[in-house]
Amino acid sequence: MLLKTSGLTMLILAIALSITAQHLHIEKNDGGEISETISTIDKITLPAGTMKIDHNNSEPTTVSLYSIKKIYFDLVTETDESTLEFKPVIFPNPASNQVLISNLPAGKFEVNLFSIHGNLVLQSEIDASNPIIDIDWLSGGIYILKVNGSTTKIVKQ
Repeated sequence: MLLKTSGLTMLILAIALSITAQHLHIEKNDGGEISETISTIDKITLPAGTMKIDHNNSEPTTVSLYSIKKIYFDLVTETDESTLEFKPVIFPNPASNQVLISNLPAGKFEVNLFSIHGNLVLQSEIDASNPIIDIDWLSGGIYILKVNGSTTKIVKQ
């Protein structure tokens, strides 16, 4: 993509165009907005106080620089949800009979419960449809819950 500035420095615009975006948005002072699909833009030039956006297969769009309030881009990112970290929410805490683990993504997770001394006292599997752990049989004290790499303290009353 070619960006001619006709004497104006448009470094921010040039950098933004090199990032992964789907649309260039131009917010105008009069409240109007122009949205251009990045993949259809051939080049942007700034002749005589205007912004001219040349397209691959259509007529150019021309906007007065004085009418532009803001220029921005919508970003597109891809996320592999299996790599997202999450912080489970334990309720109630402190607890006496059972704890509910919320804020779980889809899938099954191994749950490990350790005593404060580091001894494994419970190993189980949970998922979002059955996120309850029975702790009625445990002695009162502090325990460490590990779920999918996240560690949380539980207090058993």
